[in-house]
Amino acid sequence: MEKQVSGAEITINAPIQTVWHAITNSEIALMPSTTVKSDWEVGHPITFEGEFNGKHFKDYGEITEKTEGKAVAFSHWAKTPKRPDDYHIVRYELDDEIDATHVTLTQSNVGSHPDIDAKTKAEFDKNWQMMLGHLKKAAEAG
Repeated sequence: MEKQVSGAEITINAPIQTVWHAITNSEIALMPSTTVKSDWEVGHPITFEGEFNGKHFKDYGEITEKTEGKAVAFSHWAKTPKRPDDYHIVRYELDDEIDATHVTLTQSNVGSHPDIDAKTKAEFDKNWQMMLGHLKKAAEAG
């Protein structure tokens, strides 16, 4: 079962190609203090490694969808390269605006326990908005 549980949006003052490049070609633009590695091909792995609250982490996933220059989605889970029964899907959708790009990010939980409480949703929403702010800064810097 898949259920959308969180999301965020932002307008970035950069062309859609620049934002796409910041998402898919930079090891650090997607998430602050995190190295993201992938070849961005559907079915291929993606890894996230860095520090969060002073602790080292390495998370895993795979690219689940890709529409070149417009949208990308990946699964995400923690601690083990093997996908667990419960994980989430993160989707980035880009819309071309005049001299800007609107980015919509959604998180869907997959598995037998997709629901989250209000406090967890608020934390996810805050983190996604922070990550989109980091993407905005990176893309607008060129």
